[in-house]
Amino acid sequence: MDQSRQRLLQLMRTLPPLHLQNALMRCSDRDLALAVRHMTADERQLVLAPLAGAKRARVLSEPAILAGVRVTERHCAAAIEAVISALLNGRGKPSGTTGSYLRPHRPDSLPRDSVKRRPK
Repeated sequence: MDQSRQRLLQLMRTLPPLHLQNALMRCSDRDLALAVRHMTADERQLVLAPLAGAKRARVLSEPAILAGVRVTERHCAAAIEAVISALLNGRGKPSGTTGSYLRPHRPDSLPRDSVKRRPK
């Protein structure tokens, strides 16, 4: 995932600002939020700076929504690849987006064996 993140950041530094903004505005809020999840503050600022204020606010509020779901490194890597794809293609919805459904995570306080199941 680190290579993908570096590739995304390098791509963002080389693209024209208008193309960059248009492509990022077409990305889903969730993909952008997952893409910047493990970035430093400076890297995150580089990605979020071209966004309009309302979109930036939605992307920044997404981690609170994702707090109750299981997000793996695979999801973050797929989101980074979706953003890269959107930047390279520059048109339409990027292929390979993470989608809106992520599994809820189990509370840490409940061991797996203590979850009651319905009898068959």
